[in-house]
Parts: sequence; structure tokens; C-alpha cells
Amino acid sequence: MHGRVPRRSSDGNACDSLEAGADFAPSRALRVDAAQSASDQDALLNGGSNDDTPAKTKKLLWRLSIWYRPWATICGQRLRARVARTSKMRLALSVVLLLVLLAALLLVVVEGLGRLRFQGYLVTHQDGNGQLGFYHEMDVDMQALRDVAQKPHGKLFPATMGNTQREVSAWFTERRQRTNGRKYLVGCTANWSGYVLRSFLHLFTELKSEHGWEDLMTRDPVDFFYKQDPQKAPSVLFFCLNSFHYRMHLFHDFNKYFQELRALGTVIMVWNDDLHYYDQFNPIEIRETIFKRADVLVGTYTYQMDEYFASITGSMNARDMPMTMWLPHSSGPDFTKSSFNEYPIHKIILSGARGSNWYPLRHWLGIFQETHRDIMDIYQHAGYYVKDNQSEIFASYLRAYRAGITTTLLFQYVIAKIFEIPSTGSLLVVNRDVVPLLEALHMKEMQHFVSFDRTDPETTMHWVLDPANQVVVDTIRKAGMELVREQHMVTNRVQALNRFVKEGVPTYTFPATFSIRGPCPSAAIPSKEECEKRFAREGLYKCDQWFCGARSIVFGK
Repeated sequence: MHGRVPRRSSDGNACDSLEAGADFAPSRALRVDAAQSASDQDALLNGGSNDDTPAKTKKLLWRLSIWYRPWATICGQRLRARVARTSKMRLALSVVLLLVLLAALLLVVVEGLGRLRFQGYLVTHQDGNGQLGFYHEMDVDMQALRDVAQKPHGKLFPATMGNTQREVSAWFTERRQRTNGRKYLVGCTANWSGYVLRSFLHLFTELKSEHGWEDLMTRDPVDFFYKQDPQKAPSVLFFCLNSFHYRMHLFHDFNKYFQELRALGTVIMVWNDDLHYYDQFNPIEIRETIFKRADVLVGTYTYQMDEYFASITGSMNARDMPMTMWLPHSSGPDFTKSSFNEYPIHKIILSGARGSNWYPLRHWLGIFQETHRDIMDIYQHAGYYVKDNQSEIFASYLRAYRAGITTTLLFQYVIAKIFEIPSTGSLLVVNRDVVPLLEALHMKEMQHFVSFDRTDPETTMHWVLDPANQVVVDTIRKAGMELVREQHMVTNRVQALNRFVKEGVPTYTFPATFSIRGPCPSAAIPSKEECEKRFAREGLYKCDQWFCGARSIVFGK
């Protein structure tokens, strides 16, 4: 009984208590013996001379050792086991940390190699684009194009640049004669049906209903086109790069096959809206599977493409590049169902997304409105993907106001609202950065719209609402409505696109020397330095993927 190991107490393990410095209550028998020997212990500790003290002390110590020895042995074993476990855990943690550091180092190295590949290093150079495309086939003088554009390092040029108009028409005619005349939309119609901007849906719908275009609805274009016509290839394949949700899988999956169709005469066209949709692709994908495999890049902002992609086209042969065709935004039929409003609300309406990342100036206007509700109202943005058609409701609000104010993005985008606002009869008020582009579309400042200085929008807003200027304002907004309804509706864009693929004649041009400029400074970003840094970061192409370089190596793109 005296030598038994102490049992686990209700407070926990005895060994744990010892390590924590707690006192233990020995067994009952040992406590009795200890009590009987208390006087002897006191005598011993106080230097007493009791003759029985040594014997009794030895007995007490012997009994204590009997109690403590197995208990200490077990606790020692447990302590050693705990130390061993702790050592193992520390070793495992060290190994994990080392592996993480090695993985991070490897990722940095692979990312760096990938970035070198983006600049043209460590990559197997393919043989151009097979000598296909307008510049190769028509032996165009590329230096002459650069001279006209005043861009010594330019690579992407519009179909209207220089003296190439006759050659473009001849090239389209020759291609059309070798093909069967069929024109296909790939990933266009269905993907825009739920988008808040309905003009694109109207565009593709009208191309099909009025000009015989067709939707390509297949996952196997090889089999499909052979069954359609085993002798001739289709005349046009029009691929839509719509958003970050639809990555043109068919174009990438059958890229080599579509190149074979090009050799047979098919014109490959790639259409996009916002340029930053391209940011979902790394530079090699853009160079090798889009730029070298397309004949024409069509879009709402193609006038910015040469500078936007300058960081990835520098190593490319300019002859391998596609030509560009500007197809501006337009106003849809939902905006022209009502006549000119002679008695509008005497305020300015602000509409559209107001995120400070892409729309810093519009974001500033939203803040300005909070303290100027007497001159400005806000139409809340419905979101980009909506179930119901919001265009008619939006148009009714625009028409109700004397003026509608809008801004470009961080870039000089001629956005859809620039046409939608005046088409309802409301006065277009827009930042002055896009005036050269609007004039190229026959929209004249102070004749069809009013512009404002991006550093001081308030002055123009007060001018617009000054009763002394009401007659002038009403004259401008009516002229703007008439011009847009005549020249800048969806139907006009449909006709322009169909004419281009049929005759090779582009309808819209922009100033040859137009270049991207940062909207700096502005009321939203007063610091020119900060504004320029932000534009440099957001305003040009960048691969919008985590570890873009490493991914390009891992996935072989």
C-alpha cells in the first residue's frame, strides 16, 4: 500500500502537477507515518539530539523513496516522451517550413522564366503566321504606315491607314471569291442576351435577320464545315471576345484548323468591347493564338490597340499582325421610341457604374451630387447582368431630363452612353478628352454636345442649367438627337460591318495620330503624379492572372 503509484486526481495527471510545482498528498499510510515522525523531523531540522532520530529519519526517507521512486520513474518516462514528441513536432514543422520556402523559391524562379518568355526569350519561335493576312498577301509597305501614323514602332494599324484602301478592297474581294459566301458569328448572340447593354444583342440579331449571317452552334467545326460544303470554306468567321466569362474556347481549341481555313480564303475576325478583356490571356496566347491567327480585330476601342498592346507586340513582325476596324458603340432602338421632350426636368442626370477603379471621374460626380441635389439626380446602375430589359426604363429617365452627364473610363473610351444620351433628346455632357474622336464621327462640340474640363466639371454644369442659356442648350440637344438617330444607331453599325466584310470598305475612321493619354490630373485625382501612376498601372495591357508567368510554363501556353 505504501509503495503504490499515485492515481490520477480529479485535477489532472500527477506528473503534470509535479512539473507545475504543485504539492502532492501521499498515500494515507504514508501520511500517518509522516505525522508520527513530525517531532523527529523537527528535531532533526532544528539540530535536536533525540537518540532515535537517525533511525526514524531513515525509516521515513525509506518510505518516501518507496512512494516517490515509481512515481518519478513514470513521470520521467512521460516527460521524456513529451520532449521526444515536441522534438518531432519541431522537426516536422521545420521540414514543412523548408518545403514552403523551397516551393516559394521555385515559384519565383518559374514566374521569372515565364516573364522572360513573355518578352520573347526561352520560347520556340514559330514561323510567323504562315505568310497569311493582309500585310503579307498584299506586300504592304509597313514603314509607310508607320510614317503616316507617326509611330515609328507601331504594329497595329486600322484598315483605313495610309493608301491601303484600294488594297484592302482587293484583298477582301479575292478572299470572297475563293469561299462560299457564308458568314458565321461564333459565341456572339447568346452570350449578350442577358447583358445590360442591349445594343450588341440588336447588332448580332440584325446581322442575321437582315444580312444572312448565321450563328455557329457546334463543338466540332471540322465536321460541321465539311458537311456544310466539302468544296469551299466559309467566307467569314466572326469570333466574339465578350467578357471574362467567355474565353473563346472554340477559337483556342481549334486554332490550327481555323488557320487552315484562312489558307482557303476564310477571313478570321475577332471582336471585343473593353480592351481589358484581353488581360485574361497571357502575352504568348495573345501573340500566337490571336494576333497571328486573326485577319481583322474589330472593336469599339481599336483606336487604342497599338499602344495598349505595345508591351507584348514589340518582338513581333508587323506583317504578322491583323489590321483593325473601328466599330463604335451605338444607340439601340429602345432609346428612340419617344419624340423630343420640350419640357424636361431642369436638372442633369448621372447614370452608369460609378466604381472608383474604372470610373474615377464619375465616382467624383456621384459624391458631388450628394451635396448638389438641386442640380443633379442619379439613376442607379442596374448591374451588368440582368434578367429583364432595362433599356426602355433607362431611356425614359434620360429623356425626362434636360441633360445627361457621363465620363469616359480611366481610358478615353467612347462609351455607349455617349450615343444613348443624345438619342433620347437629352443634352450630352461629357469630358473633353474624347472630343477629337467624336468629331471624327461628325459630332461637333457646342453643336451636338457640350464638353467639360475634367479638372472642373462644375463650371460646365452650371452653364448648362443657367436659364440664360436654355435656348442654346435646347438647340444643341435637339441637333444631337437628330444626328445620333440618323448616323449612330445599331442599324448604322450593322450596315458598316456587313459592308466591310463584303467590300473591304471601312465606314469609321479616327485621327491617324491619336494616342492614349492619361486623364491627368482631374477633379477625381488632383495629383498628376498619382494619376499618371494609376494610369500606367491600369491603362495598358497586363496579364490579369495570379502567377501569370508560371502558369504559362505549367500549361504550355
